[in-house]
Amino acid sequence: MDKLNVNVIALRSGFIWGGNALILVLLSLPFFSAQQWWLDNLSNLQWQWSLCAGLLIVINIIYRLRFYTLLSGLLVMLIINQQWFLYQPQQTSLEEAQTLNIGQFNISYTNPYFNELLPQLGESDLDVIVLQEASDKQGLNLSLLLQYYPYSLGLESLNGTPSGLALFSRWPIIESKSHQLNAEKTHILEVVIQSPKSQTPVQIYAIHPVSPRNEQLWLQRNKTFVYLSELVSESLLDNKIIIGDFNSSHWSSAFKKLQRNTALKNSAAGFGYIPSWSHGGLHGWWPMLSAYVDHCLISPQMAVLNKYQQIMPGSDHRLIKTLLAIP
Repeated sequence: MDKLNVNVIALRSGFIWGGNALILVLLSLPFFSAQQWWLDNLSNLQWQWSLCAGLLIVINIIYRLRFYTLLSGLLVMLIINQQWFLYQPQQTSLEEAQTLNIGQFNISYTNPYFNELLPQLGESDLDVIVLQEASDKQGLNLSLLLQYYPYSLGLESLNGTPSGLALFSRWPIIESKSHQLNAEKTHILEVVIQSPKSQTPVQIYAIHPVSPRNEQLWLQRNKTFVYLSELVSESLLDNKIIIGDFNSSHWSSAFKKLQRNTALKNSAAGFGYIPSWSHGGLHGWWPMLSAYVDHCLISPQMAVLNKYQQIMPGSDHRLIKTLLAIP
């Protein structure tokens, strides 16, 4: 074997080893509490890192890299560890339970199909829908949803769609409040709705914290999670829901802390990876370019009967519906 071939093989092996080391580190990020905003953001992309790990496993086998069996085994274990939560079987039914079909949708401030979407949202089978990025300028149009959902919080007449949030309900709203985090200029909508059938109260917190595009915004988002944790912990009701665009995946250390402090469970478990954001016009490549940032956390005694997703025109988020059983 000539010297050139030896150098090529050595260079190829170096690249493959480097790739394995990098992906092993990236897949391990959720095990640690990220102290840097960019590391926390990288931990949100475990779906992408798992896809890269799968490709590396194939490459390791083809080129029989030294210790490729050990490396591939480590990658497989990390993939399973990071993805199993989304696919593990869950309790799917409760006997004689009240059902609540709740939806969430980041409608987009500049959605050109806004007026066309409102009847579609109104005529759906949803009991409650939480909208993000609902502009104040759209307040009069948003009021059209009142013919479908007689109860609301966040319309211009009430709060001027605080932080772009609006909540519409077919169940009566018996309590409502809008929390403003002054320093972060962020709002949390809090409502207590009541089942017209069983009179069961359900407390809902609708959120849309800032996107952590830099360290300052990352800290603001995390402060929102801390404030929200305190609100939920103070509630005396049994049935609680946090819903919205969290601008965080469930792999983020900040998200894990929120879930731990509120003692709520993630309704995503068992329904697979939902590429909720962002696709632009690249629908075919969406799963590989996406992040799972639209979440619904619920009280442990609730059961998730089903979870639906739907592409909506003019928005870079999917409409997500979660069918819940409430004891």
